[in-house]
Amino acid sequence: MKPEDVAVKSIALMDCPESFSDTRYKGNYSWPLTSPASKAEVSCRKNPLQTAQRSCAISIELEQAFWKKPNMTECKLLEKLPNNILGLQDIKITEENAEDVIHHILYLLPNATLHVEELKIIASKISDVVQLADVSVTLAETALSILEYISRQEIEDQNIRKITNTILQTTEVIGYKVTCADRNTSVTTTSLALLVLRPDPSTFGGLAFGITSYNRGVDLQINVQENPFKNALASVFLPKSLKNFLGIEHCDPDKHSKIQFKFFGTTSLFADDSLTMEKLNTYVVSASVENASIQNLNEPVTVTLRHIDQNTGNAAVHCVFWDFGKNNGLGGWNTSGCEMEYTDMNYTICFCNHLTHFGVLLDLARTEIGATHDHILTLISYAGCGASSLFLGITLVTYLTLEKLRRDNPSKILLNLCAALLMLNMVFLTNSWLSSFNQPGLCITMATLLHYFLLAAFTWMCLESVHFYLALVKVFNVYVPKYILKCCIAGWGKQADFFLTSGLVNFSKIGAYLQKQVRTLS
Repeated sequence: MKPEDVAVKSIALMDCPESFSDTRYKGNYSWPLTSPASKAEVSCRKNPLQTAQRSCAISIELEQAFWKKPNMTECKLLEKLPNNILGLQDIKITEENAEDVIHHILYLLPNATLHVEELKIIASKISDVVQLADVSVTLAETALSILEYISRQEIEDQNIRKITNTILQTTEVIGYKVTCADRNTSVTTTSLALLVLRPDPSTFGGLAFGITSYNRGVDLQINVQENPFKNALASVFLPKSLKNFLGIEHCDPDKHSKIQFKFFGTTSLFADDSLTMEKLNTYVVSASVENASIQNLNEPVTVTLRHIDQNTGNAAVHCVFWDFGKNNGLGGWNTSGCEMEYTDMNYTICFCNHLTHFGVLLDLARTEIGATHDHILTLISYAGCGASSLFLGITLVTYLTLEKLRRDNPSKILLNLCAALLMLNMVFLTNSWLSSFNQPGLCITMATLLHYFLLAAFTWMCLESVHFYLALVKVFNVYVPKYILKCCIAGWGKQADFFLTSGLVNFSKIGAYLQKQVRTLS
């Protein structure tokens, strides 16, 4: 902007005239003549020691002063509210009594039974609050505290299921209705967090929201940064392509679309009746853009969630989102548009092409083996492998001692097969003992040998079947020069070549996997 483009002129402002406010719940108030950019104060009708306030603001566009809405939050209601939640059913929510009613509900909750009727009234009153033009930060914190209290109580599943979608949709509206002076506003309770940000589309290059600290209801911290979080309890990274949904670039920051991020530290709200062998094993996060439905993104939204219980049994995990229309409108988990990118014992990373509420389901179909059963299976495995090794050794000694038995080709193939199986069993039996030395090099060596002898045993079984085919089917005109030498090259030498060129570098994991497979086969 250049100086010659700026025009300066004086504005003759009139005072805000005397005004009268007739309020149903807090009485009548008369506002005196007030100069522009000043604030008038009048004593409250119910509690005169406190004051109601009203500002005389200036409109640059209209070039005149005007009265803003009265602020009567300090004034008490003329009539007391009912001492039970059921009695609030006929109370109409207005801007003047919204905070009083919501605070009163929070006050009544510890003594409430929270049956389905009371839950519906609470949900209805909070829904009425978010229909107001503006929601203060204090009002938003109180409303979220009520929803958090409900989610932490032991309520019958069917009762809480009937209001889950209402609660989730209400928290969404609260975030966008909160009045804020800065570009971002956060509202947090002990287990629920909400952050609203108004980014500039011209500089938007991706944004990450994350919960960096949370310990079962205390010390909840929410942060935002431009790059993905490396260490966070739960985080959502929005890609650069989301810029197209943030509206046009505008010099007025208030015209930019808002982005909202929410974190739910309790999972009782997200019960799904259709789940049989899965459970929610993470906290729930959500992200949304104001007045926009985000679907089918070219760049995925990255959702990183830490497991509540460690996935020690290597159970399958599923990245899911909350589908409001599932289970006849009660809501439930859906996997459409989300895929698992990475998972380990502690974390799961999901890629999703839309924005909503996200979580991770743990598949309980594969239950972890208990210590007693694991001990029994270990004894059975060692007994089976020990017996197998004993008889393999007897077979080898017998054939090696009696020269007549090992003269023909089938006997020589059988000797090599027995040798491969014997070495496989010996490596398996000594693996647990050698692993107790905690030597990485020794573990890698044992994993390598276990893998090699298993491949060799499979190859010699294949050669045995090929030999039977040649002997029983292709009986005539079959002659292979240096037959046993070629079999040995295929049975012992090719395994080393395959092993070195297959790119299997993580031998310790391979060894552990093969040990489980051999134990299962035993």
